[in-house]
Amino acid sequence: MQNARYPESYYAATANPAPERPALEGEKSFDICIVGAGYSGLVTGLFLAEKGYKVAVLESEKVGWGASGRNGGQLINGYSRGFDDIKKAWGEDTANAIIAMSFDGADILRDKVKTYDIKCDLKSTGSFFAAYTPAQMKDLEHEKAVWERFGHTALEIVGPEGMAEIVDSKVYCGGMLDRWGGHMHPLNLALGEAAAIEKLGGTIFENSRVTSVDYDKDKPEVHTARGKITADFVVICGNGYLDKTVPALRGKVMPVSSQIITTEILGEERCKALMPPDFCIEDCNYILDYYRVTADHRLLFGGGIVYGGETSADIESSLRKRMVKVFPELEKTKIDYAWSGTMAFTFRRMPHIGRLSPSVYFVQGYSGHGVTPTHLVGKLLAEAVAGQSAGFDVFASLKHYPFPGGRMFRVPLTVMGAWFYALREKLGL
Repeated sequence: MQNARYPESYYAATANPAPERPALEGEKSFDICIVGAGYSGLVTGLFLAEKGYKVAVLESEKVGWGASGRNGGQLINGYSRGFDDIKKAWGEDTANAIIAMSFDGADILRDKVKTYDIKCDLKSTGSFFAAYTPAQMKDLEHEKAVWERFGHTALEIVGPEGMAEIVDSKVYCGGMLDRWGGHMHPLNLALGEAAAIEKLGGTIFENSRVTSVDYDKDKPEVHTARGKITADFVVICGNGYLDKTVPALRGKVMPVSSQIITTEILGEERCKALMPPDFCIEDCNYILDYYRVTADHRLLFGGGIVYGGETSADIESSLRKRMVKVFPELEKTKIDYAWSGTMAFTFRRMPHIGRLSPSVYFVQGYSGHGVTPTHLVGKLLAEAVAGQSAGFDVFASLKHYPFPGGRMFRVPLTVMGAWFYALREKLGL
């Protein structure tokens, strides 16, 4: 079998050395079988390995091959939806419980990096939400008040007079600083978490695409083209790459791709002039831009989405326009890397978590906001498998609906919805 290779990206080009892991061959048994070696699967596996379980992880390509190894590398607290949206959809008690857990993900990530000495350029400098309009500023002020109710004490509203100290751009009217945020090299984080699992006795099989999961048996079975694992528990973390593998999960998510470019090396002095405090930044638009400075002093800039998961025809051209809107002085700057990655959206933009049977768990659909929630959910999944399911049950209680229009019309209907929100933003609403 030919070994998979990472798609070309800045992260793949600067990845730490990692072993070539074998494909699954023949029949094996484990306490836990995890499908997918992205953050959700790796963190779940790591927590369970720490508890002494015999863990196997099946990955169709390579560790961190999907969104976990191709994202913006931003350590952002919260979810894709705020307290008010969660409360409206599922009630105040559920919203209180979910927001109260939301700040644990970043702490878990930092703890794993420290405990296992993961070299991933982690910087806890902070994250910044940049507003284009007074309406967005009002939303940030409200979100700050909500987060502070739940114990987040490191937030600061920045008005127009303070923006020059955050970012050298004239397009924003202010924003909110979260000093509990940060940024890192996402693929190296995944590789480090995988190495930690193996250090604790776990096994990771790469180039082992799962073809089916038989969850009706007393001991579920996970099948690949050349092997089978029988386990006491199975945790499915394939997200946007599951496709038809688990039909029961397919209708609740839609693959969506996001694009990223990375400039040539700009140098420390120039990067410090562009973004003096070295925060990671995302704006408040419905279809947002996000960017940060890399460890070797490049600007990494992401934005735009393609519903359905297809790759944009010309990533560099489309993202250069968005980057130059923020930083006009970078118009002639060389772009060294351009890539896309597929994630999964749910209709209500919150993670879809649950059980397919008493011994088969799943999570999917972080909806563009997965770095910190995956680390929270990995802990909750591990706790549920070990018999402590309180936090898991809160998320599992969220009722999720398929996208309107079915598989044929979900993309055009979602595009229409995105166009509506974009129009509202242009009108300052």
